[in-house]
Amino acid sequence: MLRQVRTTAWVLFLLSLVAAFLSPSPADLVAGIVLVGSIVTLLAVRARIRVLAGTPLIRDRKAWVVALIALILAALDTFLFGQGVFAIALCLAGFLYYLPRAIGAHPDPALFRLRVVKAVVVISAGAASIAAIVTFNAIAEARALEVIAAVESFKGRFGRYPEKLDEVVPIYLAEVPMAKPVGMMRTFDYRNLEGEHTLMYTVVPPFGRKIYTFERKRWSALD
Repeated sequence: MLRQVRTTAWVLFLLSLVAAFLSPSPADLVAGIVLVGSIVTLLAVRARIRVLAGTPLIRDRKAWVVALIALILAALDTFLFGQGVFAIALCLAGFLYYLPRAIGAHPDPALFRLRVVKAVVVISAGAASIAAIVTFNAIAEARALEVIAAVESFKGRFGRYPEKLDEVVPIYLAEVPMAKPVGMMRTFDYRNLEGEHTLMYTVVPPFGRKIYTFERKRWSALD
């Protein structure tokens, strides 16, 4: 039975791998979901075979230890780094490590529940961190639009762009806002370079940045 499941999973893995690259959208999304499912199945079968073969199992950490580590990594990514690296790693660990091990331990109810709890906690921590980072970037974009509107209003009144953002305070802005509520590299950078005025903020530290050029009235990306 396990061999049949493994063979089927391998076939689905290979087919979905090809389809994910060659299929048009949204079929490629479906193929991607099948690809992840086949990987989880293969890892779960491997874990179950190891149990049946009597292979020494990796000692399970307590659920609260795993939860604490996951929450610390998610918090660091959300409130300090803002890169999503830890968050994605947590999601991958939950789907490709804890979940397959839980499925492989299914005949043991206590071990199954323990590993399912770990998988849910780790995946949830990573997903929550990703959602928070996306939200903070949406806030940065909204605040950037407010700053742009203030700078354009300044130009409409004085016939020139300000040399620094402090010039639009307090008439057009109560204060110059931070781009993001938390994290590193969260300030706006306003510059006048070679006759072009730009507003920049960091999307993904340290190099993923968005720049708005006032004279061209368009956004561009800088890596």
